[in-house]
Amino acid sequence: MSQSTTILFGGAAGDGVKEAGINCARLLQSVGYQVFVSFEYPSLIRGGHNYCRLTFGKEKIFGRIRRYINFY
Repeated sequence: MSQSTTILFGGAAGDGVKEAGINCARLLQSVGYQVFVSFEYPSLIRGGHNYCRLTFGKEKIFGRIRRYINFY
């Protein structure tokens, strides 16, 4: 069984959530982790929040998992 971790980035639209997730993924890849990134864009007609899920581990990642480390 592979061991992996998921970090959830979230914030208001325009706060740089996508960039934060991408930059963290690049950092983790540069030190040897396998990375899977997914984005969630809800309807933004009246503004809203965006989310980026970053799952990483030493073995190949094929999808996201449900364990989170939340940073507020």
